[in-house]
Amino acid sequence: MAPAFGQEIVNGRAVSGDVTISGDVFTFNNLEVLNSNFTYVIKTSGTLKRAGLQAGKAPAANANVVWDLKFEASLKDGGTASYGSWAGSVAAAADSDGRIAYSHTLTAINRASKIDAKSSGKLVSPSRLTTAKTKDVSVEKISEGKKLKYSVKAEPMTFNALTIGQGPNGRHPEVKVSGEMAYEVTTKDWLVNGLTFTYNAKGKNVSDKLSGGMAWDGSAYQVAFLFNDDLSKGSEVLDVKSGDLKNLVVAPSEASSVTGRITIDSGKISFDLSAQNANEAQVMNLFKFLVMTLVPMNS
Repeated sequence: MAPAFGQEIVNGRAVSGDVTISGDVFTFNNLEVLNSNFTYVIKTSGTLKRAGLQAGKAPAANANVVWDLKFEASLKDGGTASYGSWAGSVAAAADSDGRIAYSHTLTAINRASKIDAKSSGKLVSPSRLTTAKTKDVSVEKISEGKKLKYSVKAEPMTFNALTIGQGPNGRHPEVKVSGEMAYEVTTKDWLVNGLTFTYNAKGKNVSDKLSGGMAWDGSAYQVAFLFNDDLSKGSEVLDVKSGDLKNLVVAPSEASSVTGRITIDSGKISFDLSAQNANEAQVMNLFKFLVMTLVPMNS
């Protein structure tokens, strides 16, 4: 049976390229999504511009992030196609705990695919301070029949009715994000904690539950996002000590996942991520999620 529209399986390169940083301007240098064996490769260019935001400080009055991204496809037959733009201003204000709350009102436009979609809702960013208000967070992974459990105190990034609009083209559905990721202040690790992507694929509602996270090694994040990993198989529970999240952010060969590295320094964010048994919608949903969260909040 052929896969549903937009559900083709992706193996190999998923997200590659870089975003350069100059002050508060983030420039996308044809950041690529999908791989050359696919029907098309989407190249993302343009800028994000932050104003009134500084790490460790409350946002200034009228702080925001202004988006101006363009999407173009390199087609397998050698042609190109415009997939429109993703533009708008995202307001930023302090919440009651001094964290930054981003309120999204982005518009995705692609006239060729008759897309005029909105991204809306709020995400609340960790402050990343040693004095941060943390909570107990546990993540789990099955390995060789055993359940590995990693429990730490971390600062949550929460998603309140966050909707990422359809696009860049008609194959990529609107996705609703719920749950949270959590930031472990001392190790700089990010833990997936009850994160769910909900969307519609060919008339059917789909809910992808994510697990894994991003483990910081001093210069880059070791990344593993697993889709719908079955955590019910392990009977013996083994505790993983704080600072060893890297032992959990790996994907078995049969898993549906996106793995690799995201390197971050003062002047660049570089993506080198590969998909394994993931479908096109999952890859694009994760790409848009990372762009909406990791890039503008990088300090």
